[in-house]
Amino acid sequence: MKLFNHFLLIAMLFCSFIGSYAQNILPTYSQNDFPTYCWQKVSHFETLPKTKAQTIFIGDSITDGAEWSAIFNDPSIINFGIRGDLSTYG
Repeated sequence: MKLFNHFLLIAMLFCSFIGSYAQNILPTYSQNDFPTYCWQKVSHFETLPKTKAQTIFIGDSITDGAEWSAIFNDPSIINFGIRGDLSTYG
């Protein structure tokens, strides 16, 4: 029984550590933190028609620099990549 209590205590400590570690606060950015190119791309995306049957690529300059619809020979693919966009946080 003593061994079970120790195991339970260790499991509870581990779960509380993992639970507090998983609560990341994401940074906030102002409009001035991003180049004009980013805002131009976002404005362009907002003008595109919205349909249900599309494949969307989202990402940074690696995504932005490719012609995904030509690569996959699929005109329903839309490239939402933005050069200079942040794909990670922290």
